[in-house]
Amino acid sequence: MNFIIKLAIFIFIVFIQYNFIKAQYEENVLKKRSALNTAQEKTNLWINWCLDDKEHNRIDLNNLKQVLDIIQFMSCILFIEFDSCDHPIDNQMLVFKYDKKNYKINLDLDSTQDVKGIYSLNIEKKCSESKGCILRKILLFLGLTLTSRRADRDNFIKVIEKNIDPNYSNYFNINNNSDKSDTSYDFGSVMQVSNKLWGTANAKTFRTVPKNYELMAGQEYGLSFTDIKLLNKRYCENSCIDNDKAKKIECKNGGILSPYTCENCICPNMFANDNFCEKLEPSDPSCPKNLLYAKKKQQKILFKGKQRCNIKIKAIPGKNISVTIQKAQLSAYNPCFVGLGLEVKYLKDKTSTGLLMCDIASKVNLVSEDETVLIQYNGLKNKNMAFITYKSS
Repeated sequence: MNFIIKLAIFIFIVFIQYNFIKAQYEENVLKKRSALNTAQEKTNLWINWCLDDKEHNRIDLNNLKQVLDIIQFMSCILFIEFDSCDHPIDNQMLVFKYDKKNYKINLDLDSTQDVKGIYSLNIEKKCSESKGCILRKILLFLGLTLTSRRADRDNFIKVIEKNIDPNYSNYFNINNNSDKSDTSYDFGSVMQVSNKLWGTANAKTFRTVPKNYELMAGQEYGLSFTDIKLLNKRYCENSCIDNDKAKKIECKNGGILSPYTCENCICPNMFANDNFCEKLEPSDPSCPKNLLYAKKKQQKILFKGKQRCNIKIKAIPGKNISVTIQKAQLSAYNPCFVGLGLEVKYLKDKTSTGLLMCDIASKVNLVSEDETVLIQYNGLKNKNMAFITYKSS
């Protein structure tokens, strides 16, 4: 009898703790879903999901689950799978519906649906085949905004209205309520669509400023650091607030505390996670020195073959650095993404994706906004190379 009583007490305590933790978790975390308005309904942190009409649903389940895992690993959000959509827990369910009728991908958020209730998210056949497209749709559900709708977008892209399919013109309406959370415009974001996605007769719907960034737009490989930062600012800013280890961690160079572990940092590309983003990621032994100093006299860097190199170039405070990609022969990827070619971070914000180059590049001239430039070379083949010159200016 004593054992039964103790077991009952244990179960009761676990139940109370579970509900307390869940309530505290949802209370302490920023949960605004401001894709259209900062006053919109908030989504839960524990999201129930299911496949509509599972027997006939043709959504690539492997792609979908990988996307959900990526979001979970990089945030405090938890997705709970249900075999059936018929009995939603707490009257909340994210229902993935297969849309076999539409060829063009719809990224228009249905503001009439309650994100805390039963929300239907349509996945077209073409979208189902791309993890990045599914990821983009779920991020919209979670409240992130297409970069083409950011309030500052006119400084970075020039919209060509005559080339936009009238059925999709609303995708280029500026959203003044979008949450930028101190992030720069990021051409490497998964929320930055291709300039041919909604064009008439495959015409370009916008030009990038500067034009070098055009081959970055539309990547569907995964989350950029900016995407991760926005997601965590919105939902997870206080998720480690009661963790003693987390209080001792200070992430450097714009890194953020991982809400998944509360013990390490999530770092912008090129910075090492295991060093709290303070140091560059280690380079291969065959790489040039990882710290170089810009002088008035022009200097050069040569990368050759299969290697991964991270380099910091420093000038004296108050000076800028002129960098020229004289010649580069890299692996061909379109769009280009981090880890696939050459990345140069020359803007002041080193958390944003730098200028990415894949395939062939020559005579690309850049001037840093501050006294630091970061370069990452990813040689994936023996024939890959990059020849770069730099000097203080």
